[in-house]
Amino acid sequence: MKELSLAVMCCFFLAGCVSVPQMEARVLSFPAVGDEAVVSIGEPMLRQGYGFMVERVTITDSAVLQGEELKGQYQVESVNGTSLMLAGDAFYIQLDESSGKACFQAAILLSASGCQSGVEVKFNKSKDLQYEQSSHLQQTLLYSGRIGNRIRFSYREFSDGLARSSFTNDAEYDLSESRQIGYRGALIEVLDANNMRIRYRVLRNF
Repeated sequence: MKELSLAVMCCFFLAGCVSVPQMEARVLSFPAVGDEAVVSIGEPMLRQGYGFMVERVTITDSAVLQGEELKGQYQVESVNGTSLMLAGDAFYIQLDESSGKACFQAAILLSASGCQSGVEVKFNKSKDLQYEQSSHLQQTLLYSGRIGNRIRFSYREFSDGLARSSFTNDAEYDLSESRQIGYRGALIEVLDANNMRIRYRVLRNF
């Protein structure tokens, strides 16, 4: 992957008109905002992470080029006008968006002549979330149990998996007042809780 990215950048500087699609970073919540989850006492209720939106092309029909079926999803590696360079598992495909023709390319460089002798394909473009990772700094709530209508949590911070002792606090809430629990910007809705586990919905992560 690194070698491929380096090759793309070299083409960018050599060709001038070739551009590399920028991957858009996205902040992620685990569980996702709006999702329900269940954890036992002492388990983390929230995690943070990030991912990148990657531009892709899906060839939707069963077009065959030189004995190879092109149907499938490909990542866009570079763009030159209406020409897209797509990366397959074992080959590159140049796709001309204006004509809908696709052809094989032996190298990452986009051919200026396009795909005159290519095969016509049906395709669509999309952006998909890829390369999901956990953040190095994690903020979370640990469920500590319930007594009557009162429910308890512990706030913890972790850096690369190690607890930060100076960022530790305990909090207690009265469910008869509200089932929405907020702490340092995070907000959850308690759906059910006992002395073994809690079921909740994430309204907002830290």
